[in-house]
Amino acid sequence: MVNRVILIGNLTKDAESLPSSGKPMTRMRLATNSIWRDSEANRLNRPSSAA
Repeated sequence: MVNRVILIGNLTKDAESLPSSGKPMTRMRLATNSIWRDSEANRLNRPSSAA
C-alpha cells in the first residue's frame, strides 16, 4: 500500500533528514495562502503555514 499526498506551496527552509529507526524520514516546512472572494467580489488573502 502506498500513501500519496500532493502539497502545493513554498518551502520556507531547506528539507532536513531526520534520524529514524528503519525508514528514511524528512522534515519540510511549507507556507501556503488561502485566497477567496467575499460577497462584494473583493479578493481576500490569508497567509498560513504548516510545520
